[in-house]
Amino acid sequence: MKRILPVLILNLLPAAFLFAHPHMLVFASCELEFDGDALRGFWVELEFDSFFSGEIIWGYDEDGNRIFDERETANLYGTAFSSLGEYNYFVFLREGAKRFSPERVESFSARCEGPEKLFYRYFIPLEGGVGRDFFIAIYDFSYFCAVRYQEEDYILRSGTEPGGFGYDLEENRDYPVYYNPKGKVTDKTLYDRWAPGLNTFIPVEIHVTY
Repeated sequence: MKRILPVLILNLLPAAFLFAHPHMLVFASCELEFDGDALRGFWVELEFDSFFSGEIIWGYDEDGNRIFDERETANLYGTAFSSLGEYNYFVFLREGAKRFSPERVESFSARCEGPEKLFYRYFIPLEGGVGRDFFIAIYDFSYFCAVRYQEEDYILRSGTEPGGFGYDLEENRDYPVYYNPKGKVTDKTLYDRWAPGLNTFIPVEIHVTY
C-alpha cells in the first residue's frame, strides 16, 4: 500500500476535488546539453511540493536514508514516474505552430533535499529533432499540477556552448492551450482549439536560439 499511495493520489482523486484549479505545485528547470555545435538534448528537473515529496519519500525510500538507491529508483520509475508518460512527461516543444512532445526520456533519477523536498531529473534526447530556434514549455495539460520555473537558474548549459546561443522566457499568447476545468485527473485529452466548457491556459515557454 505504501508504494501505490502516490499513484492513487495522482490518478484516483474524485473529480469534484479537481475542478477549476491545480492542487500540486511543481518548480521546473532545464539543462541544455551541447556536443560541439549540436544540441544532444536537455535535462528536466522537477521540484515537488512538500505534500507529494513526503508521500514519495515515505513510500519509496524504504531504508529511510533519504537516498534512492538503484533498486528504489527502479521501483519509483516503474510505479510512479512512468505514469508521467501519459502526460507527455510535462514537456512540450514548439517550432512555429508545430507543438510536439518527446517520445521517450532517459536516465531518470530522484533525490531528496531536507526532510520533505523531492526532485525528479530526466533527459530528453533530441537527436536532430529540433532546429536552432525553438521553444520548451513545462506544464501539466490536465491542470492538476501548477508548474512554475525556478526563479534562478531555470535554464543551465553543459558541454561547449555554441556561438550565438540565447534564451528567454516568453508567454505564448499566439499558441494557447485549452483544458477542461471539470475533467477528471484521468482525462488525458489534448485540446488544440477552444470549445464550450474549456478554459484557456497561456504557457510560458523557454525560447532557445543558437
